[in-house]
Amino acid sequence: MTILDFTGSFRLQPILWIQTLMKVNKRDRDFKLLKRTINLNLLKGITLPVIFISIFFLLFLATFFTLPANIYASKNNFSKKKKIIVFHAGSLSLPFMLIEKNYEKLHPDIDIQREAAGSLVCARKITELNKQCDIFASADYRIIDRMLIPSYSDWNILFASNRMVICYTDNSRYSERINSSNWYRILSREDTSWGISDPNLDPCGYRALISIKLAERFYKITGLYDTLLSSLDKKNIRPKSVDLISLLQTGNLDFAWEYYSVAVQHGLKFLDLPDDVNLGNYKKNHIYRKAEIRVSEGMSNNNQKFKFYRGEAITYGLTVLKASLNKREVVDFVKFILQKRDGGLDILKRSGQLVITPPVLEKNIDTEVPGWLNELVYVKPDK
Repeated sequence: MTILDFTGSFRLQPILWIQTLMKVNKRDRDFKLLKRTINLNLLKGITLPVIFISIFFLLFLATFFTLPANIYASKNNFSKKKKIIVFHAGSLSLPFMLIEKNYEKLHPDIDIQREAAGSLVCARKITELNKQCDIFASADYRIIDRMLIPSYSDWNILFASNRMVICYTDNSRYSERINSSNWYRILSREDTSWGISDPNLDPCGYRALISIKLAERFYKITGLYDTLLSSLDKKNIRPKSVDLISLLQTGNLDFAWEYYSVAVQHGLKFLDLPDDVNLGNYKKNHIYRKAEIRVSEGMSNNNQKFKFYRGEAITYGLTVLKASLNKREVVDFVKFILQKRDGGLDILKRSGQLVITPPVLEKNIDTEVPGWLNELVYVKPDK
């Protein structure tokens, strides 16, 4: 019998191998003795292809038997990481991705798990779907005040601001002609398309509508709001504002209402609007509050809940949920987000986000301010 037979070049009797190897003292590992004991004439028939095939086969076996163990070890190490679940506004996706990356690099034992959506959707995941969440960062701080405090959280940190702009590309119709004096006429044309995010899901959506109402007052054009809305195709209303970017970039949309930070982060061209319209100047709040939009805040006792959102300078809010797990790790991550130098606020600023320094903390009147927050924020007096 033969072990292998490759065109007759390698024919070895198994019994001959056994008899030869039995002559080797098991305790003697010296290679020279092994060479003297084994009859080297046995190797004369081995061809180069056989050697390569044998090596390949042994490597395959080694990989096959060790890979499952390595996978298990990797999974086991990953499962040991402590999770921090963060719900955040879609407009925070890029800076929070960078914040996550930087923080996990410093803390390899932590796994930041982010979910981006319209801020109203994020809040409903907590209040209606009872989804686990540790930290919620909203594009409108009032959503935290109205939907989460006091049942789900105790305080609200105002940490960033923004302003509304109209984004477009070089391929947008009339991109070379649009300006702060004629944008509303161009958007209302039959041969142009424009979009917003869903006002019932995303603050950027209802802020776009508020800006249009303010534009009617600023330009003193009666019926401007209704005229523009009649030209808005419903297919161009998307769940969150960042969903409109791909439509712009592919030429399926001419213009989109976005935040300034989103335009910067994605390298989009944009039209700046007057301060009386763009919701970006706190000193103009007395003007902004003259416009309001009715927004759905979900269901209550099988009935749709509606609330009015009045115009106000854009302000982002952040909170830690009462039901958050891994409290110590969550607190440390919030500290990193609010850190100015080489921390979250620095990343937000470099990403085109306008930051509030120091961040301002609003709290439930019956709640004490956590001691670790006092050094990071300005505590606003009780309402």
